[in-house]
Amino acid sequence: MFLVSMIIHTGALVVDGEADDSHLEAHLKRLNKPAVKTMKTQHGDIFDCVPLYKQPAFDHPLLADHTIQMKPSFVPNNMDDDANHIGSDPLISTKPQLEIESCPLGTVPIRRTQISDLRRVAKLQNYGKRDESDHARQEQAGAKLERGGPYLGARGRINVWDIEVNDGEWSHSAIEITDQKSDFIEAGWLVNPQLFGDQKSRLYTYWTTNGYYNTGCYNLLCPGFIQVNQNIPLGGVVVPTSSYNGTQYALNTDPEEMNWWLEIHGERMGYWPKELFGGRFEEAMQVKWIGSVLQLMSGGVNHTTTMMGSGRFPKEGFGKAAFFHTVEVMNDMGEYEPPMYQEFYQTNEGCYEVDPVVQEIYFYFGGPGGMSLMNTFAVIVTRRRVSLCFVTWNIAALMIIFLVSMIIHTGALVVDGEADDSHLEAHLKRLNKPAVKTMKTQHGDIFDCVPLYKQPAFDHPLLADHTIQMKPSFVPNNMDDDANHIGSDPLISTKPQLEIESCPVGTVPIRRTQISDLRRVAKLQNYGKRDESDHERQEQAGAKLERGGPYLGAKGLINVWDIEVNDGEWSHSAIEITDQKSDFIEAGLMVHPQLFGDQKSRFYTYWTANGHYSTGCYNLLCPGFIQVNRNITVGSVIFPTSSYNGSQYVLDTDLVEMNWWLQIHGEPVGYWPKELFGGRFEEAMEVKWIGSVLNSMSDGVSHTPTMMGSGRFPKEGFGKAAFFENVGVMNYLGHYERPMYPKFYQTNKGCYEVDPVVQNIYFYFGGPGGRYAGCTN
Repeated sequence: MFLVSMIIHTGALVVDGEADDSHLEAHLKRLNKPAVKTMKTQHGDIFDCVPLYKQPAFDHPLLADHTIQMKPSFVPNNMDDDANHIGSDPLISTKPQLEIESCPLGTVPIRRTQISDLRRVAKLQNYGKRDESDHARQEQAGAKLERGGPYLGARGRINVWDIEVNDGEWSHSAIEITDQKSDFIEAGWLVNPQLFGDQKSRLYTYWTTNGYYNTGCYNLLCPGFIQVNQNIPLGGVVVPTSSYNGTQYALNTDPEEMNWWLEIHGERMGYWPKELFGGRFEEAMQVKWIGSVLQLMSGGVNHTTTMMGSGRFPKEGFGKAAFFHTVEVMNDMGEYEPPMYQEFYQTNEGCYEVDPVVQEIYFYFGGPGGMSLMNTFAVIVTRRRVSLCFVTWNIAALMIIFLVSMIIHTGALVVDGEADDSHLEAHLKRLNKPAVKTMKTQHGDIFDCVPLYKQPAFDHPLLADHTIQMKPSFVPNNMDDDANHIGSDPLISTKPQLEIESCPVGTVPIRRTQISDLRRVAKLQNYGKRDESDHERQEQAGAKLERGGPYLGAKGLINVWDIEVNDGEWSHSAIEITDQKSDFIEAGLMVHPQLFGDQKSRFYTYWTANGHYSTGCYNLLCPGFIQVNRNITVGSVIFPTSSYNGSQYVLDTDLVEMNWWLQIHGEPVGYWPKELFGGRFEEAMEVKWIGSVLNSMSDGVSHTPTMMGSGRFPKEGFGKAAFFENVGVMNYLGHYERPMYPKFYQTNKGCYEVDPVVQNIYFYFGGPGGRYAGCTN
């Protein structure tokens, strides 16, 4: 015998008996986490105080190694004014509360899912999620901003009401942000009888990464949102609410920083970690401040009676109609400002409407839905409509602020002046770490001795639990020979030095970024990074190995020269390894006036995990490369350099083993941890030993005069031309061997060339670029 249970709510057949409940109990066990403390509210909700690292978010595979961020790393310049706004706002007398006491330190309050919650859903896998079809069945009224972006944040105060909502439907007032593709975040207040089993107004969030298809959920009902606040719970009932025609109360929320953060009354609530969105969702292309109703009767004659806002039309004004107040977006200088291109809209006039009061930076919105005879008759008096909608009205104000992080990397043009400098100083504070010791060089560089575990790499969420490896776990069988090669090589008189003394044990030297470095970049978020277009504008000469792999390492000795490089361009001599897809590592010497502000030859590294699109950087200018050597630092000037027709000096770079290690003169410098590449980049499919120049004049008639190598052509030979020597790759047996299938190539003969001298396992390369009459684009 089959018994249909609660068919008015579920639409699902429920089998009577213990087996069905045991299935639900198993689901509850997965959803609800062990509690340190439990609280029950007057509305029947149970809130569990769950340890921070045991909350549902950490069931998500992308967050397995995530380190919780307890507060945003950036606060907008005019954010403090807003936190103090409640008491001074004539619309708001005080802020409403959520109905639980605080959880103990180190725990967060999470609404417990009960078996009655699960019995209200038709399909268990859909619990806490919206249906794809919900988007088409929504009716909205409010404001949207689709021009003038991208935006790094949005905020607004929303007043909160107790309203009536039909079973199976919902009504919310919220701020929504989206990339206008598939990534979406929303927060505000909501009445959802199917989800919560009542008609109460509750604080809520929602997110998805693929347009509701199979990711995302409300609140903490799936792994995703990370809560850090011990006082304020998602899903909590807002109390007290305001009375009809009475004083307004406010909640103000703030999703800040990419990670996208949510704040309430200046308190950090939690955040959506960037890992959820695969690094795509760094800024908002569309912002909405809206009321929204799920209308299940859209195919019928009658309209749903579910209310929006307060259930009153905007024309009834303050004390009766719902409103948004202090509506603003955050610009790329990290300041909130009123939106300039907002559009006020209503999808079904006569049911739910909007009335802008732009001069006050707020608007009224909402309506009674099918309770209004306006849905049936064109002419109706306001008094009749009010009588049909009247219940008992309650208001509270809720402010939501969305704010994308990494404002330090905003894309703002650097403008001279004190205000901009303070913005740059904030960026410097995040880049430069506290030092145990500081050294200044003759070239004006400052190097800070930073504790190993406080270096920039450990700002990377994937490295939060990483244990530093002080030396490679494997040394190739014939590596020792190479370490002793300098003194015996007839081509090399001595090895060049890097210009600082050693740091104390337990620290590493890191070049300090100075404000002058930041002023040289057009877009702050590009500091330390290459542009995607750089790949197409490079000119190269050297050797590449695309056959015979995969390879576990590569090495080579490169002689170092002082050369001339145009502003906005660079020239490097380096070893590159790649998986021939998106993962890439490079190390050698470079001259880069825009990055370093001079024409000096410097030791450098570069990496990316997605083809230069949004990951990776030079040296330690973003979280990634882990330095372990306290004597040698990336970014430092190399001296003495080789002189024209004089003795040669050499740096030998050696990329060894996964984690990919970098060594100089037999000393391990540091490594790129495997976590950066998601376990993909375990071996090299292509190796290059090359000189490379960024030619910013590639579209013009003249060719750049930026030099490659020594600035001399290979035919000038030893003492004049640059060379690679002792070139090798590591095979699967852990031995370095001479590459068997090298291809010597030059992308623009007459500007930069290569001349193989294979019998001695080295080749000459380079050229003067546009300084030579035969060089053209």
